[in-house]
Amino acid sequence: MFFADSMLASLCRRLRMFGYPCTYSRDITPDRTEPSDDEIIRYCARHGLVFLTRDEALAARAKSYARTVFLESMSAAGQLAEASSRLGLDASKQLSQSRCPKCNSEIVRVPKKSVRGLVWPKVYSQQRAFWKCACCGQVYWRGSHWSSFELERKKLRKLSASP
Repeated sequence: MFFADSMLASLCRRLRMFGYPCTYSRDITPDRTEPSDDEIIRYCARHGLVFLTRDEALAARAKSYARTVFLESMSAAGQLAEASSRLGLDASKQLSQSRCPKCNSEIVRVPKKSVRGLVWPKVYSQQRAFWKCACCGQVYWRGSHWSSFELERKKLRKLSASP
């Protein structure tokens, strides 16, 4: 659905957490180096992805080949707000619809006992619900970061509700 260039790593992770598939520029090269501008444009065009960038010159070049959104904001929160208002993103998705912020794969709820030994003992004893990435195996739970995620989601909902 989306492709974020190397200037938008934080936005890419946020989009994934909100359930939007987002390819990060370094995901498309085998050695995780930065692809060339031409490689990025070809990849977005071939896969029908919305190209998100902060590079004005690259945005101008890419717009003839792929739907391109130039983002002006320097902060990830501002970029998310900008992308949301311009693309009509829905912030009502549940955690079960989130994607792995690390690898972009689906995350699934797993039984608590399946993560014993994979998380810190304190986390294991304090949490009841766990999710795991179907691809990379990263384990997630509603930790201290959850309140900031929910706050950001509320802001996004407000943006998508406003005319």
